[in-house]
Amino acid sequence: ATTGNMEDSGVLTIAGTSSFTTSANNADITLDSTNVLTGAVALNTTGSSGNAIVDNGTTALNIATSSVGGNLTLTSGNASGIIDSGTVTVGGNLVATTDANNGLINLNQLAVSSDIYFTTHGTGNATGVNASTFNFGSNGSSMTVGGNLSVTSTTGNIQNGWGGATHTVAGTTTLTTSANNATITLNANTFTGAVSLNTTGASGHATIDNGTTALDIAASSVGGRLTLISGNSITDSGTVTVGNFLTVTTDANNGMINLDTLAVSSHGILLSTHGTGNATLVNNAGLMTRNGSAVGGNLSATAITGNITQWGALSVTGTSSYTTNANNADIVLINQNNAFTGAVSLNTTGSTGHATIDNGTTALNIAVSSVGGNLTLTSGHASGITDSGTVTVGGNLAATTDANNGVINLGTLA
Repeated sequence: ATTGNMEDSGVLTIAGTSSFTTSANNADITLDSTNVLTGAVALNTTGSSGNAIVDNGTTALNIATSSVGGNLTLTSGNASGIIDSGTVTVGGNLVATTDANNGLINLNQLAVSSDIYFTTHGTGNATGVNASTFNFGSNGSSMTVGGNLSVTSTTGNIQNGWGGATHTVAGTTTLTTSANNATITLNANTFTGAVSLNTTGASGHATIDNGTTALDIAASSVGGRLTLISGNSITDSGTVTVGNFLTVTTDANNGMINLDTLAVSSHGILLSTHGTGNATLVNNAGLMTRNGSAVGGNLSATAITGNITQWGALSVTGTSSYTTNANNADIVLINQNNAFTGAVSLNTTGSTGHATIDNGTTALNIAVSSVGGNLTLTSGHASGITDSGTVTVGGNLAATTDANNGVINLGTLA
């Protein structure tokens, strides 16, 4: 159409390829009559409100090289869903929907400037690769995928669109930024399956807030900081590599943290659990807790190859267990604002695998422990330092109460 819009007034059936073009600025293409466009479809409009709409009924929809100045809306009810066979450039938003037969979406040659909305029928999977920032749908319009979702931004970030929306994925989710230092930031999600996060560069941060849905992190590699939030539990199901520090928070429902395949850098881990939520951390390196870490339940922390240390105070309401697996690795928790309320278990190996605990003004109760080197204990509480299990020490034991006329009662030493 050289001067106006293009639209259908009935079903179009085309066995071969189709090419639809409006030449006038801001003219539209509207083909919404459940058409049967069997071959690849090319769509071309100009102008920021030159929109294009194609409903291909129950026929698979293949978008060839296209350039749409405004919004592009695609619908198919076929099991093979919606795919592309050339670069699809969109100046506005892209809305892709499969509405029957568990239809999939596989659009891996996108160049979309604004928001992207995927909705799949049933258990349909969705894949999107965008040449710039991948903006998940906004203004209350959500991304809803019944199967697995894979999203890649080749040159920009992955993020929520303006205004925010809740995005739901019933299967697994894989999010990847290819550009150095590009970020992933998605809030208010419902990712039911495992989530894989991949960024590169020291500033390639990733943040996921999974609302009140349990968050399972699959094998991931984040070059910068990783921030995980859930109002349920947070677990891992693969090695989670983090180049900077890890922040992990459960903010409702006594949510627990169980991350036992971590590979977090020496920048450390800031953790917080809601209510009586427990926390388990296993790091394939040393393990450092960061200032402000607080566990409402029990804490179990293991360093596979290095020391356990802290940068700032650590508070644990329940029991604490600290273990270094490497020979002669140390446990050093000496911040005077520590508050280990429950019994503390300490385990090191090797004759120089020392353990040092300063519990500030909180009473210190040592549970069954085995320290290969020296054990140093400090408390400023009136109830002082006690034990509630056999404390085995390969080297020297130094126990000190430094305030409040604190007592020392260690009756099961070895």
